[in-house]
Amino acid sequence: MKHILSIDYETFSDEPIKKAGLYRYMQSPVFEPLLCGYSIDGSPTLTLDLVTDADHRRFFKSDFARMLFSPEYEKHAWNAAFEITASATYFNLPPENLRWFAEQWRDTMLHARYCVLP
Repeated sequence: MKHILSIDYETFSDEPIKKAGLYRYMQSPVFEPLLCGYSIDGSPTLTLDLVTDADHRRFFKSDFARMLFSPEYEKHAWNAAFEITASATYFNLPPENLRWFAEQWRDTMLHARYCVLP
């Protein structure tokens, strides 16, 4: 049985996303995730401060990364393209693995639109 990993990033880039677009925003040399909120199987949400907390950064790069790239976890996110691209960019996912990685995600924004919800 797969686990559900719900994810939300807060990020920084010197490129304005509305003007530059998603890929230019994330290809900036200063792009970085600042916060990562996540929940496993509907448990209470945990927030990782990736700027000021060294323990959170270590967890994010090791244990969280294992969950993120494991096919045992189905990933859920609102506007999943953002989280997919942010994860792939930050963790330097090779382009040939992007499709395999993206297939593990479910976009809750698209599910809401399918149900005619805002």
